[in-house]
This record gives sequence, structure tokens and C-alpha cells, in this order.
Amino acid sequence: MIILPSQSRYDPLCVALKERQQRRLDIIRTLESCVKEEKRIMGDTKGTVDQRRIDEMKLSRSMCSQEMAVQRGYTVTPESTFYQSRRGGSSGQLGTLNMSLAPPGTGGSGHGGTLPLVAGALLTGKR
Repeated sequence: MIILPSQSRYDPLCVALKERQQRRLDIIRTLESCVKEEKRIMGDTKGTVDQRRIDEMKLSRSMCSQEMAVQRGYTVTPESTFYQSRRGGSSGQLGTLNMSLAPPGTGGSGHGGTLPLVAGALLTGKR
């Protein structure tokens, strides 16, 4: 077999072309892997940011409630709310109001926990 001068230059070009094609495929696979990993990381980051935003909102709400309770001198939690107990059944006896966590000196939680029923103006917020 006789090798022509043009064939001697053609064969190395074919080998180099195959190497480049293989390298290109490897780079494409690596790029696809990197893009997939980036999307996963961005999704995790978005989830973390959203969760931190929710946590910050809850903390801010809690801090505001505590600060307002300090300024008012009482909280607005269900435990601090007035409610009327039913004593005596349906005989029309009204019972007492519960004042757990009431401000000091008003007969609240430190003084038995209940007050006699007071005028309706106090319950409706009128002064």
C-alpha cells in the first residue's frame, strides 16, 4: 500500500477531529451537570430565603405584641380576656368575670383570678 502525501495529512486531521468531538461531548455533559446543580442550589436558596422571611415576620409580630403588651400593661392573649362564668344554671344568675393576667391592683391573677360582674360600659370599651 502506497501512502499518498495528501493521505498522510488527512489521517492526523481525522484523529484530531474525533478527539475534539469527544472533548466537546465531555464539556457538554459537564455543562449540563453544572446547570442541573445550579438549579438545585437556586431552588434550595429560594426555599431558605422564603423560610427566613416567614420566620422574620413571625419574630417581628411576636416582638411587636410583646412591646405593645409592655406599653399597655396587659396582653391580649386568650388567657387575659374577660369572660363570664355560668354559675347557677339558667336561673339568671350572672356569675363572675375571669381576669387572669390582669394589671396589678385590679384583683387579677394574684388576687383570686375573678372579679364581680362590672358595668356593661367596661365590657364595651366605653368610659
